[in-house]
Amino acid sequence: MYAPKSTLQKEIFDPLQQKLIFLINVTKIGRKRKMEQLCMSMNSTLPQHFYIHRVVAQSEKDGFKSKRQWPINQLRVVDGKERINAINSLEFELQFERAYKWSATKPGDKSYFLSALYNVICQFSDRSKIDVRNLDVTKLKKELSATQFSDPSRVGKEDPDMFTLGVLPEDAQEEYQDLSVKEEQDLNRLFNQTAWAVSDAEAFTGQLAGELESLDQQNIETIMKSELKITQLMDVLDNAVQELERMSDHLGECETLLQAARESIEVVQLRDSNLDVEERNSKLLYKDIQVLINKLDLDGNTQDILLQQPLTGGCLDICTDRAFLLLTALNQEFDSGTAMMRSVIDQKQYINTIKESFVARLHRHLASEFKDTMPRENIEIGMFSDFPTLPSHERIHKKLTLYSRLSLWLKIADPDRLQESIKDYNNSATPLYNDEFRNFFHEIKKSAFKVTDRSKLPLKRTGSKMVMSGSTLEIPDLPGLKPAFSGGLARSESICSNISSFSDGSSSEESDRFEHVFSIIVNQFQLVCQHEQTFLNNFFHFNSEENRDPALLQEEAMRGADTSLEVGRTMNQDLKLCLTKLFDTLKSELEGFIHRVNDVGTPFQILYILQYIYAKVKPKVIDPSSMNYFEICLNLCLPSLQNYFDKYFLTFRRQLEDIKNQKRTKDSTILS
Repeated sequence: MYAPKSTLQKEIFDPLQQKLIFLINVTKIGRKRKMEQLCMSMNSTLPQHFYIHRVVAQSEKDGFKSKRQWPINQLRVVDGKERINAINSLEFELQFERAYKWSATKPGDKSYFLSALYNVICQFSDRSKIDVRNLDVTKLKKELSATQFSDPSRVGKEDPDMFTLGVLPEDAQEEYQDLSVKEEQDLNRLFNQTAWAVSDAEAFTGQLAGELESLDQQNIETIMKSELKITQLMDVLDNAVQELERMSDHLGECETLLQAARESIEVVQLRDSNLDVEERNSKLLYKDIQVLINKLDLDGNTQDILLQQPLTGGCLDICTDRAFLLLTALNQEFDSGTAMMRSVIDQKQYINTIKESFVARLHRHLASEFKDTMPRENIEIGMFSDFPTLPSHERIHKKLTLYSRLSLWLKIADPDRLQESIKDYNNSATPLYNDEFRNFFHEIKKSAFKVTDRSKLPLKRTGSKMVMSGSTLEIPDLPGLKPAFSGGLARSESICSNISSFSDGSSSEESDRFEHVFSIIVNQFQLVCQHEQTFLNNFFHFNSEENRDPALLQEEAMRGADTSLEVGRTMNQDLKLCLTKLFDTLKSELEGFIHRVNDVGTPFQILYILQYIYAKVKPKVIDPSSMNYFEICLNLCLPSLQNYFDKYFLTFRRQLEDIKNQKRTKDSTILS
């Protein structure tokens, strides 16, 4: 049962808002061939989409129904089955989710259908995704020249009663039918038995009419005899048709169930793929979170240890280690996205709060330790062989050195608080050093000098040389020596080279005693300054920032390594400033001692001090940064020593001139 185009358009495609383009009559390939129709349609709205429908007849009452619908973009393979031994084959195959095989009723229908389908594929679909097999593409293109349409929406509008490509009118299908093979053989046999003369036409017509009448009579008799069998056969055929329809419906239901199962499997596969992606993402996220936790997480008792535990004894090392771990966590760097996470910001704020609290606590504790470690009463100056000695601060330094790593932590965490701690140390230690230095110089002055009046040191002449009264040193004539002295160390070198062998008229015992006293002063203060400079470098790490990486400093401090540079090689400006404030009376006490030597000593004692300081300072004067603090103080005393010696030398020169004048007067008197 074939359906006209208008009926199909009304019953099937109008509800779907689609336009029927063309149709073809086919049968499914298999044991039981059932007639059906393949239709191509397009939607009536933009964008345009094309569909292939499989239409079957249900019954006269129910009409027609679309058994299956496929979009053109789901088409994967078009197989024309045009092999060498079957060029005019009526079979063809279309593959969507699976392969479907049909057979056209006529060769022309198949050719028109495949040509129109190829046209739609080329113009409105992706040709590269559809495999066209066993088809003569050249032939299809030639047929396209006659059947191609540029606007499928206008197909059928010019003449609504005309069918589309490959479909003949229904009355033409009933009137013109092909002869069977037996009919062709009978017709040829009849033509061979008949003469072709015009006079025999009536005889041929009469013979043909008689034979046809005889055949009709035989057919009627045969039909009458076979009526029961025909009825039974028709019943069997009707039953078979019903069974086929029932089986077809059942197969359709099975196909629907399989399609639903296929869609469910696709959904499950998609969910499984999403679960795999989610699992991989979860593992990566877990790994990143673990790294983040390892960098920023602190032990639960870190805050209690840093803010509650005492900073003494065994707890001190624990607090120090936790403090550096805290600083490491705070200095961790993250990418821009991680750094903007709220949890990271909150954790860093929490760590910074603990750091600020511990910085304040450490600053207060160091100030308290500085104050408690320094003796509250003045330490008495010790005596050794009737000479005073400065007290040792080794015990104080040893106790404070326990906090050296914490001091480095404070330098990294809050340099301003470290400067405040340096001020606290100076405020605590400066009064102690001032009292010790004053007491030391007071005692050393009492036992170092024997009062000598320089006005009672006359000169006498011995041959061409002169000596001081009571002295064994001969003083050479200095005719070319001028009274003007200038030039700093260069002048001192000249003076020392000319008068290095001078000695005063005092006894050798007094000279040895003065040299011993001055060596005590130098050695004592050299040792005190060196120890204090070493302690300050190790404790406050003044030189640790020179050419050093802060991260490397922190790592070395966590290992307990010494981060200070070699003491005495260079002097940091901050260290020099700290020592200047700490030993603020040292320079004044040295100048006071030199002034005392000038008042009660001899000029040769001044010369001895000048030569000693010059010899000690001269190798380092090229690079002042290599001098320790005591050498710097000695260098600052050189101008005073030079001024004192200039005065002594001018006085000595005037005495020489007076002696020469007296000699000239005496000689002139004798001659007269």
